[in-house]
Amino acid sequence: MQKNMTKRVCVIAVLIAMQIVIGRLASINVGSYLKIGFGFIPIAVCGILTGPVWTLLMASVCDVLGALLFPSGAFYWGFTLVAAIAGLIYGLFLYNHKPNIIRCLICTFIIAVICNITLNTVFLIQIGAMVAPGNEGFWPIMWTRTLKNMVQFPVNGLILFGVWKALMRIPANLRSI
Repeated sequence: MQKNMTKRVCVIAVLIAMQIVIGRLASINVGSYLKIGFGFIPIAVCGILTGPVWTLLMASVCDVLGALLFPSGAFYWGFTLVAAIAGLIYGLFLYNHKPNIIRCLICTFIIAVICNITLNTVFLIQIGAMVAPGNEGFWPIMWTRTLKNMVQFPVNGLILFGVWKALMRIPANLRSI
């Protein structure tokens, strides 16, 4: 039991490091409100390997460590909550299931709608990074964020499916943590 826990913690630590590097350094900022990146991949891999609880914790740690190591403004707990919810969704949809393109697309769609479009927008408004509803600039920004996520979720779903299929080629005894 202790050996499996040690292995699990080590794999999660490597995935955290990968997520911080990929999510913070290999992402493209488009304006002030849009970011295109691949930081979701290590979180999804954690969801596939460990399930919802561990992935929720992993995503939360990634957000806090990323904010500490690469600050881009004040830390805000709401974004950690969004990361935790996304981790939970990945774990619920991917853990103990066989690779399935529909499951990947539904998973990335739910994350896009709940986390990226809805919650992140609410939190951006709360911290004043986006104009409040009713101002002239809100709807153009909201539509831009929605359009970006509706274009990106199928791409993320296809990438996720490819990663999941590749991960399943690893012998079961090596990927069981």
